[in-house]
This record gives sequence, structure tokens and C-alpha cells, in this order.
Amino acid sequence: MEEEKPEDKPVSQKEEKVRGVLAEAKEERQLMEKARDEAKAEREKLELLKAERTISGETDAGQKPEEKKEETPAEYKDRIMSGNLEKKE
Repeated sequence: MEEEKPEDKPVSQKEEKVRGVLAEAKEERQLMEKARDEAKAEREKLELLKAERTISGETDAGQKPEEKKEETPAEYKDRIMSGNLEKKE
């Protein structure tokens, strides 16, 4: 005769709910592990790129960030009157 496995036995609703919650938790854990692994791979890739830039002599030292140009009142008026509500960056 076949041996009955614990999964084959009829279970109560409470046990079914517990198994459902455990299955959901397992899926969430797997998703979190996948996201962690992807983030780790991206971090390693960025570190390699940074190392390559450093070795090749490129650095961020001495670079100035782009200065954003302020919009004059006349430019603001013209932009609003033309119907363009999106601010240029």
C-alpha cells in the first residue's frame, strides 16, 4: 500500500491558512533575495566602472556642477502666456 504523506491528509481551515501564509512568506523571501542579488550585482558593476575611471585617469575632481540658469520675469511671462506650463531645466 501507498504510504500517506502529511500533505495528502485532510487539513483544517486553520492549517490551510497557515500553509498559505507560509507559502506567501517563502515567495516574498525569494523576491527579496532576488532583489538583493540584483542590487549586489549593480553595486559591483558600479565599483568596477569607478575603478576603471580611476585607473584611466578620469576623476570628478575639479569639475563644477552645471549652474542652472534662472528664468527672468520676462521669460516667465512669455512661457506662461504661450501656454507652456512646464519649466525648462
